[in-house]
Amino acid sequence: MGTRVARIDTPAKVKGAAEFGIDVRIPNMKYSLLARCPVIGGKVASFEEQRYEESSGCQLCGEIGDSAVAVVRG
Repeated sequence: MGTRVARIDTPAKVKGAAEFGIDVRIPNMKYSLLARCPVIGGKVASFEEQRYEESSGCQLCGEIGDSAVAVVRG
């Protein structure tokens, strides 16, 4: 108590060497994106599902309720 202790993880974070859970990559890993309406109570005005399905690597896409869109890629 009362003694300042240096954080041992700070140098790795500053240098960009620290590895976080979001940095992990494994074979056949799936990635997803959830885009929500930026306005509280807002709804998706339009969504071109076919456009995303045709993009390379897209495995699943669709609306989540009436206020968000999800895209999954592998």
